Amino acid sequence: MANWFKTASLGWPLIFLSIALYVAGVGYYGYANRNGLTTLGGELGAAGADAAALRGALVGDRYGVTTGWEYASGVVAGDAVGAAAGLFVAGAVLMPVVFLVVIRKTRQYYGWDPSYLYVLGVATPAVGLLANVAIATGAAGSVATMPLAAELVCYGVLPGLAIATLLGRGFVWPRVKAIGS
Repeated sequence: MANWFKTASLGWPLIFLSIALYVAGVGYYGYANRNGLTTLGGELGAAGADAAALRGALVGDRYGVTTGWEYASGVVAGDAVGAAAGLFVAGAVLMPVVFLVVIRKTRQYYGWDPSYLYVLGVATPAVGLLANVAIATGAAGSVATMPLAAELVCYGVLPGLAIATLLGRGFVWPRVKAIGS
């Protein structure tokens, strides 16, 4: 069994597991806040290309969307929400750790040299949760709540880009290069 662990390539399975945990948790977070996110989508659609209206829609109101900390700490009632919130927190904590360990190990071998920027991208959900905790406990001073736009960037945009880029570089780009050769 020990020899199997030495030779087993667990990097990609661990990355996929951490991504699946996070996506399941953040997906239910979006589902639990679907009414507010639908309203936000309507506001963004109505704003069109007007930068001031877009900024107002993203910064002005939360549209009833709970903060990530409210979701993770179980302020929203329900057993399914509690389980999904656990997945959200587990994924937010595990993704940067798993990505860091796998990328560090991969960089020791000849060939692909992935960037640590992937780790920074998937660490933003944990940073967003920590910012929410700082705001909720009053450690952030007079800040009342984290803007919805900042949460969308922390929980969706940056980790999504990091995940998509890593998977593209790991699976798509080598095949495209092989076709061109």
